[in-house]
Amino acid sequence: MREPERIYPLAVYNHRSRQRDWFYRTFRTYENFRAEVIEEVRQVRYEKGDAAIVRHLRILYPHLPVPVITRLIKEL
Repeated sequence: MREPERIYPLAVYNHRSRQRDWFYRTFRTYENFRAEVIEEVRQVRYEKGDAAIVRHLRILYPHLPVPVITRLIKEL
């Protein structure tokens, strides 16, 4: 029987790896992603705030890695 402590880090790594792969297949670069969403994100931030940006992007792009969202918010 496997111990959960040993499976968990591998599962997290695989999940993050799939997110990164999806991001680079979809957008190729961060700049492409930023160009696509920047106006919409600015509108959401103006109307509802930073937390709403995270919710909005997670709805639009469920596989979007959290560090990418964080980087985008810091650059606004």
